[in-house]
Amino acid sequence: IFLARPLVGGWMGWALAAAPDAILLLVDRSASMEARVAGADESRREYALKMLADAAREFEHASHLVLLDSATRQAREIANAASLPGLPDTQATDTAADLPAMLQTALDWLIENQAGTAEIWIASDLQASNWQPDDPRWETIITAFDSMPQKVRVRLLATTQESPGNASI
Repeated sequence: IFLARPLVGGWMGWALAAAPDAILLLVDRSASMEARVAGADESRREYALKMLADAAREFEHASHLVLLDSATRQAREIANAASLPGLPDTQATDTAADLPAMLQTALDWLIENQAGTAEIWIASDLQASNWQPDDPRWETIITAFDSMPQKVRVRLLATTQESPGNASI
């Protein structure tokens, strides 16, 4: 997480930065992302997808948009940002996310596709069981990203809004 920069806010930095060659959209589809956002009729996953689609819209003609979801961990290029919320690979699941494995897949994609400058946008609720902060893979992943010849930025969309109480319990 310490490598990440917030996805929302800081519009001046976005306005002055050139479009990256590739934007990898890592979407946490874990069961915890289905919690409702307080005051809204949408889940954290739905909220994150709308935010990612809105942010990626301005880059879709200059950058390759690549979706990588937590359930399949398969990277696939998407044609336009507006289609993101409706894709089968962005729908609800009852699985857990493995963020270190997702970042490893993103790293592998960048290397295999010889991407130039890249950004990795992560949408997650920051649940510790999905991020696995004590996992030894983190050190390897960080070292691998640091040793890449191109610049790779990580941006984080943390969907940690308050959720209404679960009345069914």
